[in-house]
Amino acid sequence: MKTILFFFLSCYCYVAGNAQNLYGLDPTFANNGLYLGDTGICVKMAIQQDGKIVVTSGEWVNGVLPLAMRFNTNGSKDNNFANSGFFYLPPALANYFSLSIHTIHTQADDKILLGGAIELGSPFAGDDLFLIRLKPNGELDSTFGTNGCVITALSGDEYVKSVAIQPDGKVLAYGYWQGIEQRLVVLRYHIDGSLDSSFGTNGIVFSETSWGFRYPTPNDIELLQDGRILIGGDANIFALNPPSGNTAFIAVRLLQNGSLDTSFNHTGIAYTNTNLHGLLYCKALSLQTDGKVLLGGYADSLVVVRFDTTGNLDNSFGVNGLKKLDTLGRLEDMLVQPDGKIVAGIEINNSLALYRLKTNGSMDSTFGINGKVLTASPAPNLNIFLCVALQQDGKLLAGGAYFDVSSDGKVMLARYTPNATSIQDVEFLQSISIYPNPATNYVEIYNKTGHVIEQLSIYSLDGKLLYSCSYSHTQRIDTDGLAIGMYLLKIRFANHATTTRKLIIQKN
Repeated sequence: MKTILFFFLSCYCYVAGNAQNLYGLDPTFANNGLYLGDTGICVKMAIQQDGKIVVTSGEWVNGVLPLAMRFNTNGSKDNNFANSGFFYLPPALANYFSLSIHTIHTQADDKILLGGAIELGSPFAGDDLFLIRLKPNGELDSTFGTNGCVITALSGDEYVKSVAIQPDGKVLAYGYWQGIEQRLVVLRYHIDGSLDSSFGTNGIVFSETSWGFRYPTPNDIELLQDGRILIGGDANIFALNPPSGNTAFIAVRLLQNGSLDTSFNHTGIAYTNTNLHGLLYCKALSLQTDGKVLLGGYADSLVVVRFDTTGNLDNSFGVNGLKKLDTLGRLEDMLVQPDGKIVAGIEINNSLALYRLKTNGSMDSTFGINGKVLTASPAPNLNIFLCVALQQDGKLLAGGAYFDVSSDGKVMLARYTPNATSIQDVEFLQSISIYPNPATNYVEIYNKTGHVIEQLSIYSLDGKLLYSCSYSHTQRIDTDGLAIGMYLLKIRFANHATTTRKLIIQKN
């Protein structure tokens, strides 16, 4: 009996760290749910109407990092996009010292909008706001700006962090400006890329000291159904610990003309650092269909905060409007599903991780394992999570990079089934049997499914776990230590489908 138990415990310890690596992944995407590139990084991603996936950056080609890369719905590179799957600025337009892309947005007509920063001329010229619009096939859209590009210089260092498209096709760009001081900036462009003078001052809105904060950092921009504008980030709020202030999560609501919406927390600005200690970073903003505002980030814990439509903390969410998750990790991105559930993209334990919350902030136990799914790459060192996206069929995508000993970074994409659980096929599960049954000293598993068995567990009929072995390619179990009677043998595969067989033990 002790020998059998030691064998099972040894098997479990051998691969326990890898048991969740492929859990919940969609086997129809790339290689069993994972795309692992040779180089590069995925910073942000967007889904086109036809389901194709466009990411910013991508893989290095001949020593050059593209601005965008597109994948087919099955996770293969789309050679019909731009230059064999990659978009670069043409040489005639590539007169710049540095260029970075921070965000991507697909329009209703499948045109692709990229935003970031460009530094022209020399390393001392300063970064300017930069937008690029592509046709659905990855060609530059000549109807936007100059040859598809718009550069807006504001006499400082600035970048576009997030973009949104109004129903009338106007483009909202949200970002950061640093000159004499640091400010948030929102710009509105006509559909042709020219600034819309009816917005703010000549098309531009800067945050002001009179707004009650300084040292802001932007994250996302969203549009309310009535056209009002919501921006998020973190900043040093004067009213918290005056006069020096304290850093807090912030949400700012603007009217359609760019002025502050004072019906939102009386000032247009909602904020909180309640029960958040240490360094604080607000990385994501999402808007619910009912107008409630979600902010996600991390301080002493991973956290999601919700404000109601008036700008007050929503006490129906979490604890007093705040849901703390794990104490480790970094929440980098967030989205709201059509059913109102909240998906947070998290980097934790060197893994890409998705957490899903119910509308009240509690963990959604129908998702993954107790509301969470973690995916580690084969790399021995580090994985970086950066973005999450939702397909129309409910499948979730996570993106970032992984690093091994010899690399600067390699693209990593993962796609999950809608609930990040495994798909079980009846015919598949019938392709496995056990023999002999009844058994005396051992039982063998005959596996014709084509998938590797990852875990075997034996339970008593009252549900008590007697043995568990997590060792790949296991095909035989020693049952000599089991008493006469009936048991349940649970079999789990590497694709995380499971099946259970009755096991009878009898002695000669």
